[in-house]
Amino acid sequence: MTTAVLVDDHPVFRKGLRTLLEELGVEIVGEAADGAQGLTTALKLRPDVVLMDVQMPELDGVTATARLIEHWPEAQVLMLTMPVTTGRCSRPSRRARWDTS
Repeated sequence: MTTAVLVDDHPVFRKGLRTLLEELGVEIVGEAADGAQGLTTALKLRPDVVLMDVQMPELDGVTATARLIEHWPEAQVLMLTMPVTTGRCSRPSRRARWDTS
């Protein structure tokens, strides 16, 4: 089973995403409401994938992802965002893949 950590500052969105992913067979092993908590949670739990919001308080998702990859180069991160912001996601050093096999 694929494991995931959800990092988003909107609790209603996290709850909906958790429900959807669990219905698809993904085990949500942790959640965080900001990038700093997300970084700590992901490093502690080492899930198969981290779903990371781009814009959050404390530490934005782009910076949190860059720090995560510094400490855990194998991390797989899927960046999430609502508004389309040209160029905002260009800083992460690698792309994540979602493997459903």
